[in-house]
Amino acid sequence: MSDHKWFVIARNEYRISTSKMRAMRPYFPYLALALSAVYVAFIAPMVVGIFMDDFLALIISVAAIPMVQIILFMFFFFFILSPIGDTLREVRTERLEAILAAPIRPSDMLLGEFLGKMPFYAIAITVIAGSFVALLNPLGLDIIQNAMIIAVFIITSLSAIWIGTVIASILKT
Repeated sequence: MSDHKWFVIARNEYRISTSKMRAMRPYFPYLALALSAVYVAFIAPMVVGIFMDDFLALIISVAAIPMVQIILFMFFFFFILSPIGDTLREVRTERLEAILAAPIRPSDMLLGEFLGKMPFYAIAITVIAGSFVALLNPLGLDIIQNAMIIAVFIITSLSAIWIGTVIASILKT
Protein backbone atom coordinates (compact mmCIF):
# COMPACT_ATOMS: atom_id res chain seq x y z
CA MET A 1 0.00 0.00 0.00
CA SER A 2 1.39 3.39 -0.93
CA ASP A 3 1.79 6.21 1.54
CA HIS A 4 -0.70 9.01 1.65
CA LYS A 5 0.60 12.01 -0.26
CA TRP A 6 0.19 14.35 2.69
CA PHE A 7 2.28 11.97 4.82
CA VAL A 8 5.07 11.92 2.23
CA ILE A 9 5.01 15.72 2.06
CA ALA A 10 5.05 16.00 5.88
CA ARG A 11 7.97 13.57 6.15
CA ASN A 12 9.95 15.45 3.49
CA GLU A 13 9.15 18.82 5.08
CA TYR A 14 10.42 17.46 8.42
CA ARG A 15 13.57 16.15 6.73
CA ILE A 16 14.19 19.50 5.08
CA SER A 17 13.75 21.27 8.41
CA THR A 18 16.16 18.90 10.18
CA SER A 19 18.70 18.64 7.35
CA LYS A 20 21.30 20.67 9.26
CA MET A 21 21.26 18.16 12.11
CA ARG A 22 21.07 14.98 10.09
CA ALA A 23 23.21 12.95 12.50
CA MET A 24 20.85 13.49 15.42
CA ARG A 25 17.58 13.39 13.44
CA PRO A 26 16.46 10.03 14.95
CA TYR A 27 17.01 11.37 18.47
CA PHE A 28 15.68 14.88 17.89
CA PRO A 29 12.05 14.30 18.97
CA TYR A 30 13.12 12.66 22.23
CA LEU A 31 15.75 15.30 22.89
CA ALA A 32 13.29 18.12 22.16
CA LEU A 33 10.68 16.55 24.44
CA ALA A 34 13.18 16.10 27.27
CA LEU A 35 14.57 19.62 26.94
CA SER A 36 11.06 21.09 26.80
CA ALA A 37 10.09 19.17 29.95
CA VAL A 38 13.24 20.36 31.76
CA TYR A 39 12.51 23.94 30.68
CA VAL A 40 8.89 23.82 31.82
CA ALA A 41 9.62 22.04 35.10
CA PHE A 42 12.85 23.71 36.23
CA ILE A 43 14.31 26.52 34.11
CA ALA A 44 11.21 28.68 33.51
CA PRO A 45 10.10 28.70 37.18
CA MET A 46 13.64 29.54 38.27
CA VAL A 47 14.00 32.43 35.80
CA VAL A 48 10.54 33.82 36.56
CA GLY A 49 11.19 33.41 40.30
CA ILE A 50 14.22 35.69 40.02
CA PHE A 51 12.12 38.54 38.63
CA MET A 52 8.93 37.89 40.60
CA ASP A 53 8.47 39.90 43.76
CA ASP A 54 5.63 39.74 46.30
CA PHE A 55 3.63 42.60 44.80
CA LEU A 56 3.69 41.05 41.32
CA ALA A 57 2.71 37.67 42.81
CA LEU A 58 -0.29 39.34 44.48
CA ILE A 59 -1.33 41.03 41.22
CA ILE A 60 -1.06 37.75 39.31
CA SER A 61 -3.06 35.84 41.93
CA VAL A 62 -5.86 38.44 41.85
CA ALA A 63 -6.04 38.85 38.08
CA ALA A 64 -5.15 35.31 37.00
CA ILE A 65 -8.38 34.27 35.25
CA PRO A 66 -8.80 37.40 33.10
CA MET A 67 -5.07 37.39 32.40
CA VAL A 68 -5.15 33.79 31.15
CA GLN A 69 -8.10 34.53 28.88
CA ILE A 70 -6.57 37.71 27.47
CA ILE A 71 -3.17 36.12 26.86
CA LEU A 72 -4.69 33.05 25.15
CA PHE A 73 -6.85 35.34 22.99
CA MET A 74 -3.82 37.46 22.10
CA PHE A 75 -1.69 34.45 21.17
CA PHE A 76 -4.58 32.95 19.20
CA PHE A 77 -4.74 35.97 16.91
CA PHE A 78 -0.95 36.26 16.76
CA PHE A 79 -0.69 32.66 15.58
CA ILE A 80 -3.45 33.22 13.02
CA LEU A 81 -1.70 36.28 11.61
CA SER A 82 1.78 34.72 11.57
CA PRO A 83 1.24 32.34 8.60
CA ILE A 84 -0.68 35.04 6.75
CA GLY A 85 2.22 37.46 7.16
CA ASP A 86 4.71 34.82 6.01
CA THR A 87 2.61 34.13 2.91
CA LEU A 88 2.30 37.77 1.99
CA ARG A 89 6.03 38.30 2.51
CA GLU A 90 7.29 35.40 0.42
CA VAL A 91 6.14 34.50 -3.04
CA ARG A 92 8.33 31.85 -4.62
CA THR A 93 7.16 31.33 -8.17
CA GLU A 94 9.50 28.39 -8.81
CA ARG A 95 7.98 26.45 -5.93
CA LEU A 96 4.44 27.35 -6.95
CA GLU A 97 5.12 26.15 -10.50
CA ALA A 98 6.52 22.87 -9.18
CA ILE A 99 3.49 22.41 -6.95
CA LEU A 100 1.07 23.12 -9.76
CA ALA A 101 2.87 20.64 -12.04
CA ALA A 102 2.82 17.84 -9.44
CA PRO A 103 -0.07 15.36 -9.35
CA ILE A 104 -1.12 16.19 -5.80
CA ARG A 105 -4.16 17.91 -4.42
CA PRO A 106 -3.73 21.28 -2.72
CA SER A 107 -5.29 19.85 0.46
CA ASP A 108 -2.56 17.17 0.63
CA MET A 109 0.08 19.85 0.16
CA LEU A 110 -1.43 22.10 2.80
CA LEU A 111 -1.82 19.34 5.39
CA GLY A 112 1.62 17.88 4.65
CA GLU A 113 3.41 21.19 5.04
CA PHE A 114 1.57 21.95 8.28
CA LEU A 115 2.25 18.52 9.80
CA GLY A 116 5.90 18.67 8.73
CA LYS A 117 6.40 21.92 10.60
CA MET A 118 4.14 21.04 13.53
CA PRO A 119 6.89 19.58 15.78
CA PHE A 120 8.77 22.86 15.62
CA TYR A 121 5.60 24.84 16.26
CA ALA A 122 4.88 22.61 19.26
CA ILE A 123 8.38 23.15 20.68
CA ALA A 124 8.10 26.94 20.40
CA ILE A 125 4.59 26.92 21.84
CA THR A 126 5.71 24.73 24.75
CA VAL A 127 8.47 27.19 25.60
CA ILE A 128 5.97 30.07 25.55
CA ALA A 129 3.43 28.06 27.56
CA GLY A 130 6.09 27.00 30.07
CA SER A 131 7.00 30.62 30.69
CA PHE A 132 3.32 31.45 31.05
CA VAL A 133 2.77 28.61 33.54
CA ALA A 134 5.81 29.77 35.51
CA LEU A 135 4.14 33.17 35.87
CA LEU A 136 1.14 31.40 37.40
CA ASN A 137 3.24 29.64 40.08
CA PRO A 138 2.04 32.00 42.86
CA LEU A 139 -1.41 30.41 42.46
CA GLY A 140 -0.08 27.10 43.79
CA LEU A 141 -1.10 24.96 40.82
CA ASP A 142 -0.11 21.29 40.88
CA ILE A 143 1.53 19.35 38.04
CA ILE A 144 -1.76 18.15 36.53
CA GLN A 145 -3.15 21.67 36.37
CA ASN A 146 0.09 22.91 34.81
CA ALA A 147 -0.06 20.10 32.24
CA MET A 148 -3.67 21.00 31.43
CA ILE A 149 -2.75 24.67 30.94
CA ILE A 150 0.11 23.71 28.63
CA ALA A 151 -2.13 21.29 26.68
CA VAL A 152 -4.81 23.96 26.24
CA PHE A 153 -2.15 26.45 25.17
CA ILE A 154 -0.69 24.01 22.61
CA ILE A 155 -4.08 22.95 21.20
CA THR A 156 -5.29 26.55 20.96
CA SER A 157 -2.06 27.71 19.32
CA LEU A 158 -1.87 24.83 16.83
CA SER A 159 -5.52 25.41 15.92
CA ALA A 160 -4.77 29.08 15.34
CA ILE A 161 -1.74 28.25 13.20
CA TRP A 162 -3.86 25.81 11.17
CA ILE A 163 -6.58 28.45 10.67
CA GLY A 164 -3.92 30.98 9.68
CA THR A 165 -2.38 28.49 7.24
CA VAL A 166 -5.75 27.84 5.60
CA ILE A 167 -6.47 31.58 5.34
CA ALA A 168 -2.97 32.15 3.93
CA SER A 169 -3.48 29.47 1.29
CA ILE A 170 -6.79 31.07 0.31
CA LEU A 171 -5.07 34.45 0.03
CA LYS A 172 -2.28 32.87 -2.04
CA THR A 173 -4.70 31.66 -4.73
